[in-house]
Amino acid sequence: MRVKDGDVSVVERVQKSVLEKLSPPPQQTKKRMRPASVPVEEEEGDVSELSDRKLMEAMFATVKSNQKQLVAFEQSLNFVHSELDTVKKENEQLKKKNAEMEGRMAAMDTRMSQLELDMAEESRKRDESEQNGRLINLEISGVPQLEGETEEDCKKIVGEIMKLVGSAYTQADVDVAHRKYAGGLICKLKSRSVRNEFYSKRFALQSKKAKDIAPRFEGVDGSDSDLYLNENLSYDRSKLMKYVRDKVRPLNDGVPKDDRIKVKTERGIVKVQNSTGNYTKIKNFSDFTRLYPDA
Repeated sequence: MRVKDGDVSVVERVQKSVLEKLSPPPQQTKKRMRPASVPVEEEEGDVSELSDRKLMEAMFATVKSNQKQLVAFEQSLNFVHSELDTVKKENEQLKKKNAEMEGRMAAMDTRMSQLELDMAEESRKRDESEQNGRLINLEISGVPQLEGETEEDCKKIVGEIMKLVGSAYTQADVDVAHRKYAGGLICKLKSRSVRNEFYSKRFALQSKKAKDIAPRFEGVDGSDSDLYLNENLSYDRSKLMKYVRDKVRPLNDGVPKDDRIKVKTERGIVKVQNSTGNYTKIKNFSDFTRLYPDA
């Protein structure tokens, strides 16, 4: 209960009234000698009245002090209630802002997920387009690079390898040939049919070395290198092919040649032999992991 300032005044007025009633008349407050005829009991009554007055004064002083303390306590309590109300309002505002933030985050997650799907689709289309542009290309590795070699020299080497594997086509059917940064040869044939026929002869290179291409490769650095003819893969598919080969290599350790897991590409698609001996298309890393989870 709030103590009003006016209540203190009322208490003071009551205290004053009681004290006036307890006090003797002014002429009786003067100290006077007790006549010999006045009984001792009458003097003791005066002392008792003075003691009661002091007691009442002390009691009213205590009440007044307690009232002031109550007022101060109530003011402190009101201040605490006010602060609590402020904290509650701020907490409600924070809850509202948090809910709004969670809503925005959820919307952002949705947009990010859609963006990832869009990017994956764009990447797939780009890779498909890049691979389609390489369908009449082939790569040859294991051929030493001679000093002063030109693109025309590269075309001549491709023609010589065509002859080495028994292809029906010649250097005249090679449109462009040049070296890769890693040293291998890339050749672009003049038609899909030329490319497919030449690629079908790749197994004839299994017993050949670089020195078998032409006499000028005899004795040069790398003349005993094995020769390989492969499809020209896009950047993403080249990474996938390397990943698959690296994973299959340990699986084939100590396994007889006929029982080894084989890996190949067919028209730019990576394929791996499964447990039944058939080939499975591998479009990404996860496809291979599902096929060989322990690899």
